[in-house]
Amino acid sequence: MVAFSCRYTVIKMSNNRVSMQKQCLPCPKPKRIYNTKIFINTQCPFLWQFNMFKLQVILTSVVLAATVDINKPEQLLVATKKIAAQLMSYYTPKTSTEGSIHPNSKDGPDGFQWYEGGVMWGMMMEYQKLTGDDQYKTTVTNGLTLASSGTIGSFLGKNRATSISIKGKWNDDILWWALGSLYGAEIYPVNTVMPKGVTYFQLAQNTYDDVWGDWETATCKNNPGGLYWSKDRTDAERKHVKSTITHAQQIMMGARLSIINRNQTYLENADKMVKWMRRGLIAENFTIFDNVKAFSVDSCALYIDLRSYNAGMLAGSLGWLYKATEKDEYIKLGENIVAASLPTYTLNNIVYDPCEKTQTCPQNQVLPKGAYIRGLGDLYMFSKNVTLKAQLKSLMQNTAKALLPLCDDNFNCNSNYWSAGKVEPRNVHFQMNALELFNTLLKINTAPD
Repeated sequence: MVAFSCRYTVIKMSNNRVSMQKQCLPCPKPKRIYNTKIFINTQCPFLWQFNMFKLQVILTSVVLAATVDINKPEQLLVATKKIAAQLMSYYTPKTSTEGSIHPNSKDGPDGFQWYEGGVMWGMMMEYQKLTGDDQYKTTVTNGLTLASSGTIGSFLGKNRATSISIKGKWNDDILWWALGSLYGAEIYPVNTVMPKGVTYFQLAQNTYDDVWGDWETATCKNNPGGLYWSKDRTDAERKHVKSTITHAQQIMMGARLSIINRNQTYLENADKMVKWMRRGLIAENFTIFDNVKAFSVDSCALYIDLRSYNAGMLAGSLGWLYKATEKDEYIKLGENIVAASLPTYTLNNIVYDPCEKTQTCPQNQVLPKGAYIRGLGDLYMFSKNVTLKAQLKSLMQNTAKALLPLCDDNFNCNSNYWSAGKVEPRNVHFQMNALELFNTLLKINTAPD
């Protein structure tokens, strides 16, 4: 009898199944591995050296991967609901003292930042708005209430000084949380109260007013104005910073609050912020820089770091500002920002953050691309640029197709989807980005082309 040594190659097919190619050559006197049915021969040039555990992992991840036709609304809706359910599985309300997953200082994927709780509840409220699924309403609303100290209605709580200087709750942090309450104000009648008597609208409005108190014009004589990123004026390193993300969030808050109560002051302030940003943070080629450091009247520095969420959220806020004012200048600016950002934050027609390619992204927080995707979806809803909208639709669909093979059959996902199948442990940060993506697909599917 002639023994054969065989090489097996696992090939992943386009339909998310696998096939195995087998190539065998005759080998003299194969030796049996102790207590197994595998025979090998060290002299054979095609020795079968196959890691069976690795095979099991590959087969499981491919055969059991999530499958959905994103062009079919009913399948997209079901997939989005499953992704939301998996995200909520990371949160245990009974053990929460902050109204969110417990913040910690861990560096790895099990780390969690306080602001992420606001991002998470924002996307869950938007999920409810897009799908009509209100099964998480109580959990999310209780989280917002706990985080805003109940009857106080402030994300800085009873002791503002501690929240600002010790806990580091800055303006962009509380605005992430406020967006969650803003979505609630859009879903429910304006006088709808949360468990401790504060309305969704009041909580959003309180936060907006609190942040607007940090607009200052005493520095940077060539371009006075801007909102401080941090409320802590004693922080030597950060007290001078005026960040793009804070302005993007505040513009969005103002535009959407004005749609609810028709207060023109929100729109006047938004216009003031846009004009201020156009003289520095928004480059002539529509690149969006991260922040300005306002040291004094004569000393100001532009920090040109690039982050995807700045471009995405600013573009989205301009979309909402166009919705509130019907002024074309805002939507055109948003469209230009998106077009300028795509070469930097996409790879092979898939959304990604540049830090992913260099493997330098922090593992203990959600990647910026989730907020970038959210903002692009907001801009899409109001844009009249048919060519850009087609490009964005293709981008989001292609990104989703790259994501799905990295989700299990319960739609628990790894969102490192640009990397052509690189498998990493799934975690809450990845799941948040997955829901941002599918929320955005729902926006695109319901908006006119």
